[in-house]
Amino acid sequence: MDFTKLAQDFLNLVVTNAPTYLKAIILLWVGFKIANVLSGVLRKIFTVQKFDETLSNFISSMVGWVVKIFVIIAVAGTLGIETTSFAAAFGGSFLAIGIALQGTLSHIASGFMILIFRPFKVGDTIVAQGHTGKVREIQLFSTIITTADNQTIIIPNGALSSGTTQNITFQPERRVDLSFTINGTNFDEAKSKLTKAVSGHAQIKSLEIVPTAISAGSITFAVRAWTSTDNFADINAYVLEAVKKASEEGQLSI
Repeated sequence: MDFTKLAQDFLNLVVTNAPTYLKAIILLWVGFKIANVLSGVLRKIFTVQKFDETLSNFISSMVGWVVKIFVIIAVAGTLGIETTSFAAAFGGSFLAIGIALQGTLSHIASGFMILIFRPFKVGDTIVAQGHTGKVREIQLFSTIITTADNQTIIIPNGALSSGTTQNITFQPERRVDLSFTINGTNFDEAKSKLTKAVSGHAQIKSLEIVPTAISAGSITFAVRAWTSTDNFADINAYVLEAVKKASEEGQLSI
């Protein structure tokens, strides 16, 4: 085998088709840039028009991917690949491609299901696939959430659709559930002191204190404080702090 001749033929091919290859690269780069810009412009328009944030992000993402697909077809035509033959070949092998990409296609289908049934929306805090965070964006293939410590987690839509998702902020109100064991045997006195310790916050909408266990020298109470979902973490911290301070001041013994 004459490697020198092969190298020379390859070099001649590159030199001959260099303008075509350069044109294809530029077309691909410009096309993808346009797709990204168009997606961003759509997102801004939807924001100005106060369009639904969940739907606007999804549509913007989908439009970007559609434009990129057309760019790839145009680049194929620039390289001399017959786009009609390309389309015919793609149509003929659609079943094989569908089987090969069933995971990816399921993510797209799951994205549409999330938009239709709305188990969560942008801005909700969810627990899914072992992660807890606020939904930042629902895209064509995946959903992006941001954790409390500012990590970005990308979860495939298929996993969200087929798995269990807990929407923490779906309801306008939540209940803080905490348990305290009070030393002593006087039930009314123990309950009164605990109620006094935890009932001083304006954001507690209703408060329930019930016994859950009684032993020879102590009584265990469940403290159930209803508040708005936005104030859940604050009320949880407030109740813990209030009981601890009451204990330190000698008002009750825990």
